[in-house]
Amino acid sequence: MINIRQFLAGVGIAGLATFATAGIASAQTSTPTDPGGTTTHQTGQGRCDKAKDRLGKLEAARVKSEQRIDRLNKAIADAQAHHRDDLVQKLEARRDKVQKRHDKIVDVINKIHARCGV
Repeated sequence: MINIRQFLAGVGIAGLATFATAGIASAQTSTPTDPGGTTTHQTGQGRCDKAKDRLGKLEAARVKSEQRIDRLNKAIADAQAHHRDDLVQKLEARRDKVQKRHDKIVDVINKIHARCGV
């Protein structure tokens, strides 16, 4: 039992020493400064290009969510016709979640149209 404890303690100390020396070595290296270097920030046009590329998927998601809301509304009407109040509550909760997601998608689409003039 003592041998296992001593072994684990030795491994722990060795690991700590390895990581500590690697941390010190990396902290001592100087990073070259390049005042004329390239920037990784996107320009406004780059953002718009990326947003325009997303419009197709967003429109497809919007259409899908509208179809899902329509199906849920029909299912709610059927459940109400059959006096299934428990099912109506579940379906209404599901419809509310889908409606929130739909509203977020529409907001994103509107922001892209407003910012990028699409």
